Amino acid sequence: MIVLDADSLMGADCLVSLTRRMAAEPGLGLIQTLPTIIRANTLYSRIQQFANHCFGPIYASGLAAWHGYSSNFWGHNAIIRTKAFADACGLPMLEGKAPFGGHVMSHDFMEAALLRRAGWGCVLIPI
Repeated sequence: MIVLDADSLMGADCLVSLTRRMAAEPGLGLIQTLPTIIRANTLYSRIQQFANHCFGPIYASGLAAWHGYSSNFWGHNAIIRTKAFADACGLPMLEGKAPFGGHVMSHDFMEAALLRRAGWGCVLIPI
């Protein structure tokens, strides 16, 4: 399963590379790659797009080295092993009252943690 996002870009070469890496490593549940921000139109988003272009690759390389097989998930620009996700990523109902209890509102970080807890590797590849 490949997860895309409307404000970032992944080229065909990137998709093929992620697919090959996933196929080659049966223990991986998720491969996250560095988002490339596109179509930014406000001052803040243009600054973020510029910073992403200038500093994103070095930032992602550092995170990849630091995290190893316990990386995070940003909710897009990733490939996820469908069976791993289906088996491990059922989101719990949290005890207590909202906003600290009830339905999980932000799920991507939790999904990576649930995959890791189930024994699947999660890596960041700065392509």
